[in-house]
Amino acid sequence: MSPITALAIAALKLESVPTQIYAEERTPVLFTLRAPPKSWQLVKIDADTGAVTQYLGPMNDQKLMGDQRAGDGVFTRKLDIQATGRSPRLAYAAIDGEDPKAAPTRLASVEVARRPTLPQLLRQVVNQVRSQTGGQKPVADSAPLPQ
Repeated sequence: MSPITALAIAALKLESVPTQIYAEERTPVLFTLRAPPKSWQLVKIDADTGAVTQYLGPMNDQKLMGDQRAGDGVFTRKLDIQATGRSPRLAYAAIDGEDPKAAPTRLASVEVARRPTLPQLLRQVVNQVRSQTGGQKPVADSAPLPQ
């Protein structure tokens, strides 16, 4: 591998959309990697240790599994993810499929949150309106809702 190719591969970035999902809800997540042609694999990794915990399959650039355009150098993999909420973050990586022992270095994470309750959503809206209109100070999470 040439030094330029090695630098280009080292600079690759795996991205996920959306970057946050709600616990206990199945959510489609699209992973993308702009990369030179290669056999890229998507894997789930342990967020603390970085160890591969699950092979999720190939990423592709052939207008399959969420890929928008064939041959554009953007490799994709679409997954339906349902997190339990035990971990606040799920971690994923793209690895060289031709060298499965290679360390996963292109990382993306998906944050896992609890869906806000209706009172929490109302407080957020009230605080946004107040901050945009120069109104009263924001409502604390434990404060009763304004009458």
